[in-house]
Amino acid sequence: MSESDIPEERVHAAAWDFINSLWVERLDFKVSGGILLPRYNIFAASPTNKPAVWTKLRAYLHSLTYPSELEGSGTAVNFMPCTLCHSIAHPRGLCPFPNVPLWNGLKHSTNSRPNLTNQKGKGKGRRYPGNGPP
Repeated sequence: MSESDIPEERVHAAAWDFINSLWVERLDFKVSGGILLPRYNIFAASPTNKPAVWTKLRAYLHSLTYPSELEGSGTAVNFMPCTLCHSIAHPRGLCPFPNVPLWNGLKHSTNSRPNLTNQKGKGKGRRYPGNGPP
């Protein structure tokens, strides 16, 4: 915080404001077999208006291990942005926006296989032995 735009006499109070702004959200991830593997997002209000300082602070917090009652400690992982709303706070499968009335964006797909009916290829397939009619 010493590199930020916060006056030195205010750094201590700004640090406590930052700590008090923290909140945690649980994400109910599931792995194959439907086994619950909870993950947690940690949010906070930035104590500075300088993006470079916030990026350094975020990188530092990302490098820490966090105590856990389940397996001893947790480590930070990077999320891929949600392909529905572009948030980094959740993956596509946990996106809440398709359930919002009047949502005009993409929806959750109920089909786990891609639709290949409109794709043209040169493959001859296996419909007939020898690739010709009987």
